Amino acid sequence: MAKSQKVQNAIAMDIVDMNDSALLAVVCTTSTAYVTEAISGQAEQFAKLEEISAMYYDRGNSLLFIAHTHKSKGVIKVYKNNGSTFQELLTTQDLHQSTINALHVQTIGNNALIITGSQDGHVKIWTINGEGKFELAASGMATGAVHALNLINEIIFVGCAGGRLEAFTVDAKELIRQKEFQIQQASANATGGIYQILNTEDAIYAPTCVNDNGGFSGKMGILSAASGKPSHLASVDIYNGAITCEYIAGSDVLFIGYPDGTIQFMDKDGFTEKGKAKAHRNPIRAIKSYGDKFVAMDESGIFSCWQVLDEKSADEKKSAYQQKRQGGGGFGGNNMGGGNFGGGGFGGGNMGGGNFGGNNFGGGNMGGGGGGFGMGGMNMEGGMGGMGGMH
Repeated sequence: MAKSQKVQNAIAMDIVDMNDSALLAVVCTTSTAYVTEAISGQAEQFAKLEEISAMYYDRGNSLLFIAHTHKSKGVIKVYKNNGSTFQELLTTQDLHQSTINALHVQTIGNNALIITGSQDGHVKIWTINGEGKFELAASGMATGAVHALNLINEIIFVGCAGGRLEAFTVDAKELIRQKEFQIQQASANATGGIYQILNTEDAIYAPTCVNDNGGFSGKMGILSAASGKPSHLASVDIYNGAITCEYIAGSDVLFIGYPDGTIQFMDKDGFTEKGKAKAHRNPIRAIKSYGDKFVAMDESGIFSCWQVLDEKSADEKKSAYQQKRQGGGGFGGNNMGGGNFGGGGFGGGNMGGGNFGGNNFGGGNMGGGGGGFGMGGMNMEGGMGGMGGMH
């Protein structure tokens, strides 16, 4: 890989591969997509696009979805990870009349559902036909700009501007709003909102990041989708307005990223603080788990990798992955004692019934071989869905 220029305005990241000596990630800035080896600082630019606004990486099938704006319209490009870089498979026509801020991909049987949300409040569900083209399956309107999406137990959760969360179900080709939850109260002049909806084994977490009267503030919305019924369990004060959060399956800890570069460790059951570190100098834009570790990236493209040691470990050791994305020291964090973490992916609901037809990625249309392509695998976003810029 050839070294790239210094990253500016990084908005999204996911881990492509990770082992004891390497951390390979895909990173999107507002105009460029890279594959980067975070320890050495080497990176390869594989796409230059207008106004990148959201990203989703289907790690199970090595497929990358990037939303960007072309001539004021929201479009998506799909790439395949071929082992060394990403190869473009298709470009959609205009999917939205404004910027796509949120993107979520989930598999139902052999069919992929692509859910998109835009700055003008539209939420749409797409399937991909046998010709490799997006087909609209259902659509609806949220209240205000959409910043986050997740599909859990047949409910589409939509994170909106101003700390508002909405829950939709599908009726034929229409999205029907079932519930509305005001996670945080904000003035009419406030900016920001909900940028991630995280699904864990026990609950759904929706942090808010609202800038009201010149300062960030936030709450953690805790919700349930048990039995397909959305309910709001609590809204809990957090350290600051939170942009992103993550957890490792089987663990009891949430990792929360803040605009001032802080990473906070919270017990997700009692929601008490286990620790906090000022790990970065710039806003944390993404946190991703991989096995028993999690990786954070800030707006300037600096990574830190963290691992929770078992209770017998007395020392907090620095991770080998704490490296600036373009080489150099970076502002890494320390390992955090206090628990064992198993690997795994996130859950997520199934959308049954006959609402969504459509075919999987078929044979030659998507660069595959002879049969269908299928889009199974982990739902590793848990709701981040490719976090767009803050509006």
